[in-house]
Amino acid sequence: MAGTVIRRLRSLAACLSRPQAWDEERVAHLHAAPRLPWTKQPRLSVVHPHPAPWQQGDFPFYFCQLANYRAKTDQPGESVWAELREAQAKTLSVPNTGMAVLIDTGESEDIHPQSKQIAGERLAKIALAKTYGREVVPSGPSYASMKIEGSAIRLIFDHLGGGLVAKEVPATYDVMRKAGKTAPLVRNSPHSQLEGFAICGADKRWVWAEAKIDGDTVLVSSKQVPSPIAVRYGWADNPTCNLYNAADLPASPFRTDEFPGTTEKKLSR
Repeated sequence: MAGTVIRRLRSLAACLSRPQAWDEERVAHLHAAPRLPWTKQPRLSVVHPHPAPWQQGDFPFYFCQLANYRAKTDQPGESVWAELREAQAKTLSVPNTGMAVLIDTGESEDIHPQSKQIAGERLAKIALAKTYGREVVPSGPSYASMKIEGSAIRLIFDHLGGGLVAKEVPATYDVMRKAGKTAPLVRNSPHSQLEGFAICGADKRWVWAEAKIDGDTVLVSSKQVPSPIAVRYGWADNPTCNLYNAADLPASPFRTDEFPGTTEKKLSR
């Protein structure tokens, strides 16, 4: 009997050495704006809460970034949801972690979008690449650095996955899939190759930008901002954005600035 129990415990421990995949959206409501001191540091206690009993150390932990949600906006600005996504992305500094970007799978009136298969497929790609050593592109483009070039800003990315791609912007967006509800999609930068980019100068006044792929980089500019200092991409609760790599994986929302966000301002009061 004792031998049977030991064998089962060993089997369970072996299972725990495989990656964990976690749907962050299930606990998103626990981290509303007043409870965001973790935007400045990775969520270590969530990623590796109890590794010691199993002697697994930093076992793989893969999670979903928050999907697009809530009403769309026609002006660039601050977003608590975007700051939540940024905090999640910072968790990638913890060893053996991976993040599935779901910025193209959400619904404006449903916090739990129906596209679970896409989330599962993207988590699986991360596991195949990082845990099982398969030749699989695990993620979409991720912002690496920027360079100001006169009246434009050039963005450099990691995880090109065969090259940057401007995916076609759909005519509608999902409001609630289970009810078959959609709405017309109005582009913020209708003449731009890439959608979802905003730019600002020293006055920190954000405007929608023209953005185009230039080789393995993205060039961002606006006639309204002759001397730009910063760029944001997908920085909204429910952004419209279309930057992918050739592996058909979306870029994660990001910002090049470190201006105090909505959550930081609330915490400092």
